[in-house]
Amino acid sequence: MKNLLFLLFVLPLFSYTQSEYLNFDFEETDSVEKEILYFDYRCFKTMLEINRNPEVSFSGNNCLSLNTYNSNWTEGCTIYTSLPIKYCKGLRHVQITLKSRYQFEKQNGGFWVFATKGIKYLGKATTYPGYFPFPIIFTFLWKPMLQPVFPYEWYFYKLDFKIDEDPDELLLGFYDKFGRVWYDDIEITLNDKPINNFAFQIIP
Repeated sequence: MKNLLFLLFVLPLFSYTQSEYLNFDFEETDSVEKEILYFDYRCFKTMLEINRNPEVSFSGNNCLSLNTYNSNWTEGCTIYTSLPIKYCKGLRHVQITLKSRYQFEKQNGGFWVFATKGIKYLGKATTYPGYFPFPIIFTFLWKPMLQPVFPYEWYFYKLDFKIDEDPDELLLGFYDKFGRVWYDDIEITLNDKPINNFAFQIIP
């Protein structure tokens, strides 16, 4: 039933362009011996796609494009995944770097990562300061520190936090409040060790 509901309600919200496996540089990768991630959503009128234009991407040939059609700027869209549980055991330090660019002169979206235990946050970080929906609590207030940005320019971000106990989940995701946001070159480091063995699909 869950898979049926996914087909009925989730797939029409997205525009998919290919089914090969991708890494977090959003380039094609071999899935053999890779850990496959599956993304869930909390969305309204959103198109998720791989932009295949080296002139648009920060590096390589591809980048991720998330575009939300939401005229009232209230909810937006969150697409997220949970890393395999083995990465939660003994986890004490989370570092993620990425590149992002925006359609407007203010941040209309961002990347986030949360280490959770039940509904408790052990650690959290995001590139987007403000209200946004995500899987644990529907709305969370991040201290507003919005900075003006130049549209279509790439910006570098580093998210970093430490925790004192093992989380139940390590969640990461993309939020888009309105319009288009691009992401590229996501690098995940856990306990000071780079983790680059993930692969995922955008399924047609």
